[in-house]
Amino acid sequence: MSSISNMWKKTGIREVLGLTFLVRLVFKLFLAKYYYGREDFFMDYDTLCWAQSFENLLKIGEFTADPNLPSGYFYKMPLFSFYLGGFYLLAGKDWTLAYQMVSWFQILVDCAAVWLVYKTVIRATASESKALLSSLLFALYPFYLVWSPIAYTECLSVFFLVLCLYFCTAPNTPRASLVYAGIALACAALLRPQLLVLAALIPATYFLTVHGEVRTTFRFSLWFGLGFLLGFGPWPARNYIF
Repeated sequence: MSSISNMWKKTGIREVLGLTFLVRLVFKLFLAKYYYGREDFFMDYDTLCWAQSFENLLKIGEFTADPNLPSGYFYKMPLFSFYLGGFYLLAGKDWTLAYQMVSWFQILVDCAAVWLVYKTVIRATASESKALLSSLLFALYPFYLVWSPIAYTECLSVFFLVLCLYFCTAPNTPRASLVYAGIALACAALLRPQLLVLAALIPATYFLTVHGEVRTTFRFSLWFGLGFLLGFGPWPARNYIF
């Protein structure tokens, strides 16, 4: 036990990030094909839907998964299509190479998310040990880890969610940080619509942390809501107009 305690005392965020990278690298290179039961684990059916929406935008000028279906224009949330599309263009319009590039890139996205967890917990608790433990548990959480090598929204949406919490815990929560937090949550919701509920729950949680102070909660909600509206509003507006 003493050796484990001494090892923990010498552990810092760099070691946690190194472990984050190593675990995901090992999973991608040696374990992912067994977990998903196939060699092309870096993509799946839904990946093709996001990719098709971006490709249709390039070819026919319309963002839709299927131009023959009315629901095709909003069949999937849009942000991941553009995320994939960026790699598609970098890969010389080769989708298979683009998916593989995403698979590698998301290891770095996970490392960034772990670092943000560490910084967020330090802001919230002023405790280095709690921040390290939280980031380590987050880095090794199996259900999050297994999504790293596949071109699905889980990895990126969690990153934006943690980024939102990071901005929400900025000292004295300046207006700019609250707007950025709202935009980050909007990006997360444009990947996973289930996260829309947090647009209400985060201000409600803030209300509880300030012991029901209506004035400060209103200020928080105003700037946070503005950022969220700026980030998320164009998508439903586009759907309504077109």
